[in-house]
Parts: sequence; C-alpha cells; structure tokens
Amino acid sequence: MTAETPTLTDPHDWLKRRSRWSAFEIAFWVASLLPFLLFQTYLPLASQIAITALFAVSVDLVLGYAGIITLGHAMFFGLGAYAAGLISKAGW
Repeated sequence: MTAETPTLTDPHDWLKRRSRWSAFEIAFWVASLLPFLLFQTYLPLASQIAITALFAVSVDLVLGYAGIITLGHAMFFGLGAYAAGLISKAGW
C-alpha cells in the first residue's frame, strides 16, 4: 500500500473528516458570545453561559475525541459551584 492512498483505518483521514466545523457549532459559539455585544446589562448571565459552554466543549473533546472517561472536570466544576454557594451564603 502506498503512502498517498489513505485506508479506512487511517487516523489522519478520520481526524480530517471530524475536524470540520458544522453550522451548528458556529451558531452555538455565535449565540453564546452575542450577548457580550448586544446586551450589556446581562453580562453576568452571559459570562455564566459562556463558562458552561466552555465546560461542555472541554468534556466533549475529552470524551468524544480522546475517549477518556474523566471525573476531574466534574470535580472542578462542582467545587467552584460549592464555593460560590458558600460565599454567597456568607453575604459576599
């Protein structure tokens, strides 16, 4: 087999097919970043949505492309939520 013809099990060919951006992904990022430009009064909500979207994309990269099961993402996300809850309960 020559180097010019990719096989069905060639990982480079598979990654090239998977690395193209779809319209859904572009719409997702535009929708998550649009409030920063249009709705200046809703910046806290928009930043929380962007943080959650970044968390979802990072988990998708780890689970989807790498196939690795990780609990570290959930631990840091939950730890941050717990700390924010304790801080807000204290009145800060």
